[in-house]
Amino acid sequence: VGYTGQSLELKGGVGVKVNNSALVDGAYQNTYDLPIRDQFTIAFWAKGFPGDWSPWVCKGGEGSIGWQLRRHGGDPISCFTMRGIDNADGGGSPINVNNNPAVWHHFAGVWNKATGTRTLYVDGVFSHVVNNNVTQVMSLAYDKHLTLGAREKGDNTGYEAYFTGKL
Repeated sequence: VGYTGQSLELKGGVGVKVNNSALVDGAYQNTYDLPIRDQFTIAFWAKGFPGDWSPWVCKGGEGSIGWQLRRHGGDPISCFTMRGIDNADGGGSPINVNNNPAVWHHFAGVWNKATGTRTLYVDGVFSHVVNNNVTQVMSLAYDKHLTLGAREKGDNTGYEAYFTGKL
């Protein structure tokens, strides 16, 4: 209330991929890979709740590569998944974000290799931190696109785990 703007409404098996964010693109840009290996923040607003283990935003995040900010299993909470390090799914937030009717929530996931921490904030409130050994390195997903509201399949034959809601 009191704010105006626009959002991306996703429904019916629709997601958004960012072109030039995967090696398979002719004009690939390394923006979402090597430059973020040691530290990055992903932040967004979402209204709605994904299915089990499905992402709001991700770059890979399944198998052994990439990351996802997604639903923690079948629980009504979020998690910040990162592959290539211990405790890849990072446990879940203690903050319930599965509201009915759906309301807007702000998510911010922060990775800092120097401190070995992966931190999640929900609605501006500290949710939890996952501590890892500083020698561990996130496994990058060079062949996956940065996607909003979906996840690229492991065999690169399309997309899955669609989110129905607004970003």
